[in-house]
Amino acid sequence: MHHPSTQSFYTFTAMHLSIHQVILLVSHLGLISSVKATPSKDVTKCLKFHKVPFVISNSPNWTSYTTPHNLRLVYEPAVITIPETSQDVSTSVKCAVEARLKVQPKGGGHSYASYSSGGRDGSLIVDMENFDLVEVDRCK
Repeated sequence: MHHPSTQSFYTFTAMHLSIHQVILLVSHLGLISSVKATPSKDVTKCLKFHKVPFVISNSPNWTSYTTPHNLRLVYEPAVITIPETSQDVSTSVKCAVEARLKVQPKGGGHSYASYSSGGRDGSLIVDMENFDLVEVDRCK
C-alpha cells in the first residue's frame, strides 16, 4: 500500500519513537490489515530479506517477548519484530501489510486489554523497546 501524500510527511529519527505516535501513524496510514493465525513464510521471508530482527514461536526467547502482564487476556502474535532503526520499523509495517497481518506496536506492554499483544491472535507486534521519541517534520 503506497500513500505518497502522507509518506513524505513523517520523518522518523532512530531511537526516538513514542508508542502512541507509532499507533497513530499506523492507523493514519491505514496500514492495519486482516489477521492470520500463524506467520506466513512471506512475512518472515520479507523480514529476513530486509534484515529486520524478529522472533517467532520457535525462537528461544519467544516466551520472554510474549508473556503478557494481564494473564486473563493472552493472545498469540504471529511474529514480533525488534526494530533497531526507523527503517526497521517502516519495513516491519510494510512486510506485515504485504502478508495481510494486523500491526500492533508494543511499548511497555501494560495494556489492560492486552492490546500490546495484538488484542487478538495472529498479529505482527513491533516491539518498540529500542525507541523513545518521535519527531515529525511538518515542513516536508
